[in-house]
Amino acid sequence: MSCPKHLNCAVRIENIASDATDQEIFSLIREGKVFSFSKSEPVAGRFPNCAARLVFTTQAAAEAFVHRGQLFPGICLRGHRWRVWWNREPCYPVNAGEQHQSRVIQIIGPESIMLAEGMERLFRSSGIKFKLIDRKEWLVEGDKMVAELSFSSILGQSRAAVKCFHDYLKWMEWESHFNIWYARDPCEPISIDMGSAFFVSGSG
Repeated sequence: MSCPKHLNCAVRIENIASDATDQEIFSLIREGKVFSFSKSEPVAGRFPNCAARLVFTTQAAAEAFVHRGQLFPGICLRGHRWRVWWNREPCYPVNAGEQHQSRVIQIIGPESIMLAEGMERLFRSSGIKFKLIDRKEWLVEGDKMVAELSFSSILGQSRAAVKCFHDYLKWMEWESHFNIWYARDPCEPISIDMGSAFFVSGSG
């Protein structure tokens, strides 16, 4: 069954500068949590710049993004104004049971064995296909390290990473030493109150 237009969360973006990084692109998205993002590279002789399909978790965020993109001065990056409209293939909002999920995950564990780079290597070695937008780490509580990985999508990426990490902890019998949770997506408006961190139990 197709998604009704009034519920559509999928947006089409064209004229993205060919040399723009994914991190730069995401820095211009501020209407709401991103569910998925896929980019098409330039085609020689036809399309000099990139295009993308951007899906938000809510219709309200998608509508606000389209509205900002179509009003003057629009959304510009590296001298190119984006062409923004509704995607031809619509997508439903996420259901209530998945609203806690985001494309950003945080993992806390012992400083001696906890590195963001190591977490990225773990997920890549598990066969998960993903694009990493950002990677950070910081010390807390003296001997604990938090690693934060920001993926380009919840779909097939952060969800898969959460499941992979739970399976890995169970296999290594390290479940008492680590915690993992979905963190706030920087694309969400600052005014949104996320409350306390959402710790993930089970497969997410």
